[in-house]
Amino acid sequence: MFKCLIDRRIAEVFALVLYRILKMASSFQIDPSVSDLTQMEFRDLLQPAFVFEKKNSNLYGNAGNGKTHLAQAIGLEACKQDKVVRFFRTAALVNRLSEAQKKSELNAFMKTLMKADLIICDEWGYVPLDRDGSKLLFQVISECYEQRSVIITTNLEFSKWVHIFYDEQMTSAMIDLLVHHSHCFCSKAKALESGIG
Repeated sequence: MFKCLIDRRIAEVFALVLYRILKMASSFQIDPSVSDLTQMEFRDLLQPAFVFEKKNSNLYGNAGNGKTHLAQAIGLEACKQDKVVRFFRTAALVNRLSEAQKKSELNAFMKTLMKADLIICDEWGYVPLDRDGSKLLFQVISECYEQRSVIITTNLEFSKWVHIFYDEQMTSAMIDLLVHHSHCFCSKAKALESGIG
């Protein structure tokens, strides 16, 4: 019964992911020459303490270097630890928030979202947001602060976030919320390799 619940939870988490192959954590090898994430730090992210302590992780680097696969691997491990995980492309999350707000269902959607132990926002900053969308995303991050873990994957350094969220004060506050109690990792090339596929 327990295994069935875990399998169903994994299926639910990644139901909307566009990638055909989910790369499991055990297959990753970190190349220290192009990433400041060590193999030991990677293993730490997979431990129950990461979510239990409500820590965040900011995965920054060029497109195609494995950030999404790393986030997926962490999410899968959290599912195996019986944690509730939600995975979104950031633009899709904002669209869902906006739709919920238009239908006067935002509070209900937020309550459902906040049941998660870990929220993964993939492709953070790939699509510019309007002001209302930025405020909704800030509300999510603010509600998560010290209550649940957040992982973001992005190819934008912090100094460029203001071009996504437009409001300098809100951008600064968003960065503060995400960086506090956080692991921040940067890779400039394809740092993550998998033997799968």
